[in-house]
Amino acid sequence: MTARHPSVGVVVATRDRADRLATALGRLTALPENPEIVVVDDASTDGTAAMVRAPLGPTAC
Repeated sequence: MTARHPSVGVVVATRDRADRLATALGRLTALPENPEIVVVDDASTDGTAAMVRAPLGPTAC
């Protein structure tokens, strides 16, 4: 795993927007700046938290 030292960070606040969040995260992870991304989920009931955790595996909180 390559160490990350991002110069850009992004905080995304969300609630029940798994579909839109997936698109946004896909675009953010494609950026050449390789930003650190923090997702703050406000008790979503549509599976948002699970969708975010899935590709991250055990590193997700």
